[in-house]
Amino acid sequence: MANAPADGKAAPQTAEEKLNVAEEKRQAGNDKFKQGDVAGAQALYEEATKLLTPQVIVEFAENESLIARAGACRLPSLLNLALCYLKKGESDACKALECCEEVLDMDPDNVKASYRKGKALFLMEEYKEAEYEFLRAYELSPKDTAIRQDLEAVRRKMRGDLKKEKETFEGLFEKSPGFASNDRKDEPAEGKKPSATADYSFLRSMENNSFSSSSSPDKEAVQCFKSGKLEDAVSAYEAALHKTAQQQEWSLHFPLWVELGRLFMDLNVDQLAIRCLNRAAGISGASEGISAEKPVRRNALLLRAICLLNEAEADPLKEVSDCLGLWLDACDRPAKGDQEGVDERIAEWRESEVEPALAADVAVAHGLMHLVHGREEAAKAFGDAILAANSAASCFGCERATATKWNMLAAVMSNRKQPENALSAYQQALVLQPHYPRALVNRGIALQSMANARSAAASFANAVELMPDWCAPLVWPMLKKAVEDDPTPDATLAEAARDESVPKLRELLGPVLTSGTTLADARSTLKSMGIKC
Repeated sequence: MANAPADGKAAPQTAEEKLNVAEEKRQAGNDKFKQGDVAGAQALYEEATKLLTPQVIVEFAENESLIARAGACRLPSLLNLALCYLKKGESDACKALECCEEVLDMDPDNVKASYRKGKALFLMEEYKEAEYEFLRAYELSPKDTAIRQDLEAVRRKMRGDLKKEKETFEGLFEKSPGFASNDRKDEPAEGKKPSATADYSFLRSMENNSFSSSSSPDKEAVQCFKSGKLEDAVSAYEAALHKTAQQQEWSLHFPLWVELGRLFMDLNVDQLAIRCLNRAAGISGASEGISAEKPVRRNALLLRAICLLNEAEADPLKEVSDCLGLWLDACDRPAKGDQEGVDERIAEWRESEVEPALAADVAVAHGLMHLVHGREEAAKAFGDAILAANSAASCFGCERATATKWNMLAAVMSNRKQPENALSAYQQALVLQPHYPRALVNRGIALQSMANARSAAASFANAVELMPDWCAPLVWPMLKKAVEDDPTPDATLAEAARDESVPKLRELLGPVLTSGTTLADARSTLKSMGIKC
């Protein structure tokens, strides 16, 4: 025989009996809460929700009266349970969040659920999401001063954190965004350490890094990258670098510097990318004389040359050429004589029989030389890189780099004043890698040049959503300018841009690519752009 409950009453058996008991538990919970007994109220609300599971409610399918009673009991029990969890603070914030999300599934316009979800997210330090929920609750109940106060509080918190981050990363955003963009400033800020030789310092101490205790932070970094959690990916890579250095696993350690450098390039922060690539290339921060294996140094040097297009301290032609000279040496392609320059060495290699594994890399290197010399052949070189055979061993033959190649080609087409062709290439890049801030920013610039302000704003908003707050100081002005330039003014959109509310902007502007957008054939796309490869 089943054990009787502690109060001596027989356990409810039928669905209706469970409903009756749940209503009693809920009312008793309300009484406990009014008396200040939060723990007692929580226990009673938990019992009420356990009695009225969705499976139990299904049994009322043919009785509308019982269904209404069940909803009127379960929904407020969940809301009150969320409030009890919030009273306990950060420790039970996740439980409060789950309760609120279940209520919002049943009643999307429930003000209390949105508000308490915002408070749970605030406790979890998910400030952007908390702002969205507070804003949603405020729109539903604009006269509620408590909601408005919490909305202002989360915005103050976000501004304070952003100010601290801007101070930490001061000097990293002296130049405009974009790969090989026409509007980038050439002069470095005075007093800044030259980025071409600067060393990298972790953005978070291991004490504050949530991935420091992970057994496989490198794998978590990849998953974060794929899911668009790019700030978490940075932290995971840093934890992996710390771990591999402590364990002296150098064959794993140096490739991680390359991957972190790639990530910063995707985020449009080439100065930090260079600092990571310096480590892998052996230019700075050598670990007790240990150096990376030649393929790793080779990849780091080629990526570093790309960054120097934007971050050269004085003469891009010289600095990119010097870096590619080191890359050629790492590829075992020494000069045939003192008079043979880097440009000639790369051109001669391309004209000869290039190993298939390095074909994409050589084409990219040649494209960089065309760019610094201002030659038209750059587009064809990047097109050749796109069509080159895949090779996991090379820098640009691996699958991870395909989107980067399309982004580089798109930037070249944009600089040639061919925005339609640039957009075709950016679309290829974003289908391959949807969470790609650099391509999104560049795409926004191209759309803005075509007077398509609203689509440009959507592209910038998508980029800002993916970026850490400290990483987007140059994107916000472009987004606000695009909103201002929209020929059909929208007061709600303008307010969201002014308040820098990313969730609201994304809600109003929508995604950049529709779910049905597919990858086009590479050769056909290149042909449509007038590039013969």
